[in-house]
Amino acid sequence: MIPKPMKNHQMPDNHRPISLLNTMSKIFERIILRKLNIHVKTRCEQHAFRTGHSTITQLITLTDDLNQRSQKGEKTVAVFLDVAKAFDRVWHEGLIHKLTLSNVPHSLIVLIESFLKGRTFKIKISDHLSTSRDIEAGVPQGSCLSPLLYSVYINDFPTIGPVTLALFADDTLLYTSNHNYKYAVYKLQRQLDITNDWLTKWRIQLNVSKTVAVIFGPRSQKQTMKLKLQNQHLEWSNHAKYLGVTFNHDLSFDKHIQNTIRKARGARAALHPILNRNSTVPLANKLTIYKIYIKPIILYAAPVWRNRIRQSSWKQIEIFQSVSLRTMTGAHYLVSNLNLRNSMSIETLQDEALHLSKNLAHTLSRSKYPHLSCLVP
Repeated sequence: MIPKPMKNHQMPDNHRPISLLNTMSKIFERIILRKLNIHVKTRCEQHAFRTGHSTITQLITLTDDLNQRSQKGEKTVAVFLDVAKAFDRVWHEGLIHKLTLSNVPHSLIVLIESFLKGRTFKIKISDHLSTSRDIEAGVPQGSCLSPLLYSVYINDFPTIGPVTLALFADDTLLYTSNHNYKYAVYKLQRQLDITNDWLTKWRIQLNVSKTVAVIFGPRSQKQTMKLKLQNQHLEWSNHAKYLGVTFNHDLSFDKHIQNTIRKARGARAALHPILNRNSTVPLANKLTIYKIYIKPIILYAAPVWRNRIRQSSWKQIEIFQSVSLRTMTGAHYLVSNLNLRNSMSIETLQDEALHLSKNLAHTLSRSKYPHLSCLVP
């Protein structure tokens, strides 16, 4: 059990289970995975567990779509679903049924069934060991097979015509647009009703209290209508976090930049004992630590938000880097930021974000998937 960061570790729900598998099992599972990939086709909305796809491709796809709808003057009503313990609650019989419907050979299904069933677990706290219990649901976290099996399990997620689905593993987003936001809310409510029936049928649980609804559009919209899921009203919000990026209702990323800088400052503070000017760690090593552990926090998903943040946000980002470099070097305050960067062969973060965007555009333009290659103008 791995404790979740920044959580109360006295609560069982704040630990993530992980399966430690022996080497022979891992090799055998890889063989099964290669065979299974031949027969299973993942829907295009799913960007997890697929070659050439990532959180960034999903975020770029979503941002591009929302931006196009906004430019048409449409309001986009979106619901960010929070699935509770997705991998741990996969219904075994339901998964086997879906593998059968996917025309997976019976011999392969038998192997997968033996892989899932008959597992047990014990809990050890200090010197105390619990009795053995059967694992009645879920796919083992830590196994190479589990992501694909979960993908198969949710591959038939139902949607109605005007509603768009975005998937990355269990991170699920539903949205639809219209010039009249009330009509969009009505359509999305129909989708949520269908979704609720499907979730109930396949024994998938939601954290409704953590499920968020947002209206994206050119102007803020007073929310007078309510969306309902599992007999609970969803909370309207001006922003939502999806795959590590916070989206504002106006499709800006001001809050994301604020959160990112705060997180990066925390990382810098944690590493201060070895990064400060008085540290005996060589400057080259300090710079390497900065590039590996701190800078990626700032630049995560930069191609998504690079063109949509204000210059004032870029100023905050560059100030963060300048302070970081001065912390490491102890440079005199009269030394300009430009000279400091040049002496350390460091680019501005804005230039680095541009390079990341160009590299991504080049990769997408060569993608064999039409829904990705079309993202490049």
